[in-house]
Amino acid sequence: MGLTFIKHYLQHRLKAKNRHGLHSPFIYKLLDEIVYDFRANIVYTEIEANGRASNLTPGNSPKVNQLIYRLVKHFNPETVLNTGSDTDITLLYMRKAVPHANIYTLASKPNNPNLLNTLHTVDLAYINNTDDQNNGLLYFDQLLPKFNYQSVVIINNIYKHAEARKSWQQIQANPKVMVTVDLFYIGLIFFRPGQAKEHFKLRF
Repeated sequence: MGLTFIKHYLQHRLKAKNRHGLHSPFIYKLLDEIVYDFRANIVYTEIEANGRASNLTPGNSPKVNQLIYRLVKHFNPETVLNTGSDTDITLLYMRKAVPHANIYTLASKPNNPNLLNTLHTVDLAYINNTDDQNNGLLYFDQLLPKFNYQSVVIINNIYKHAEARKSWQQIQANPKVMVTVDLFYIGLIFFRPGQAKEHFKLRF
C-alpha cells in the first residue's frame, strides 16, 4: 500500500458522507439497507470456506466481497459480466448471490468481441482494475452499448493507481451515466434516465 493510496484514502474519509444529509431517496435506501448491512451471514462463512478449499485467491477483502454479494443479490440481475479473474472468491460471491443468473467472465481479456457479440444486454457488470492500464474505461466503453436503463456497474479498485482514478473520472463524465457512488474501494454506476446527474462520495 503506497503513500499515494493512503493519501487518497484519507482525503476520501474527510470528504465522504454517511446516510445523514443525503437528499436522494434512492441512494439513502441503498446505503441504509445494503451498503451498511454489516450483519453476520452464514453464507459469507460458507463462501470463504469453499474458496479456501478450492484454492481461490481472495480478490478483495471479505468486507468488500460481502458488499458485492449484497449488491448483486439486491439488484438480482439475469445477466452478469465479470471482467475480473475467474479464480478468485469474488466471483464465488456473485454466483452465490444470484444462482439463477447467467454469469460470463472475460478473464482479464478486454478484447474479446466473440463473447460480447453474443450478449444482447448486460444487467450487471463487475469491472476490475487489476493493473496500471486504463482497463476500467476500456471495459466500460465496450460494454456501454449492452447496458439498459436499469443496468448496474460495479467498478473495483477505483483508487488503486493513477489510471484507475482517471478512468473513474472519465466514466463519471459520460453523458449516459446519471448517478455514481464512490465508496473508495468500489464505485457504483447507474444510468436512470430522467434523473439529474449526481455523484456521491460515501463512507464504507
